[in-house]
Amino acid sequence: MRYIQLRQIKAGLPLRWEQVVQNARNKIAEKMKNARTKARQQGKSLRQTHELVIEARKIAINSRSRIWRMLNKQLAKVSFEKCWYCQSNDIRSPKPVDHFRPKSGVKDDPEHPGYWWLAFSWENFRYACTYCNSAHDNERKGGGKQDHFPILNPTKRQCRPGQLLEEKPLLLDPCQLGDSKLITYDVKRARVIANETICNLPQHSPKGIERAETSIDIYDFNHEPLRRKRETMFDALNQLIIDINEYLLDGFDMNVDRIRRKQEELIDRVRFDSLQYDYNEAAYCYLKAQVDKNPWLETILEEAR
Repeated sequence: MRYIQLRQIKAGLPLRWEQVVQNARNKIAEKMKNARTKARQQGKSLRQTHELVIEARKIAINSRSRIWRMLNKQLAKVSFEKCWYCQSNDIRSPKPVDHFRPKSGVKDDPEHPGYWWLAFSWENFRYACTYCNSAHDNERKGGGKQDHFPILNPTKRQCRPGQLLEEKPLLLDPCQLGDSKLITYDVKRARVIANETICNLPQHSPKGIERAETSIDIYDFNHEPLRRKRETMFDALNQLIIDINEYLLDGFDMNVDRIRRKQEELIDRVRFDSLQYDYNEAAYCYLKAQVDKNPWLETILEEAR
């Protein structure tokens, strides 16, 4: 995970964005009004009427998914087409637009109608790969964020439009400054783990580790296919280090071009704006762990950042 500045999204909003969103909200309000009128004509109870109106709203919102898909390219651009959660750049993944606060219901609170008023709010959009966002089988039989949105104090959950400041998400948010630093990598096992040093700082304590571990589980950062991709990437980094060290032993002057090419590849693997390589934060952590044995890597990391 890497911090994403939301203001970069605002600058690229389509010219007619606000009008499109307002038109959609008007149509949804009309659908809800029609559902209420029909329910009353059929003699439905107040509870039944309410449920039918909520269902009409949900259907009307979901039928307008083209609206948030309008921003797909803009969301992809700010992360160089990588998932905002795990930094995957798998071209086979459609990378749908995720609603950070779910729009149609909350798995962690079955009575909650979802953050329907944020359905068309670009500030609530996140660019996510299939593994992080969608349901898939894993060890806990249900990986992916889906409609999960646990919060620290469930009594503070917002159920209608208004300030969200009292809600404290358990999920790490790539658009929240500092959240991405609460996780790091076990470079020996290629697994994402809580960054206990950062989690225990006063500004994140006492729930920092809980937030990190909850996010690792829900985003399924250690899903085995994803873990293996990081492991393969770590092996490639290790081989680059071995090659450079061998060239250095053979003589810098004789191998200067070979060394430079290998060093440039290391830099490209770490840079967030790399178009060729993904998992750049994991690559940074791996190389950082090798600095003691390979001091020359410090220059690589400085150039990459």
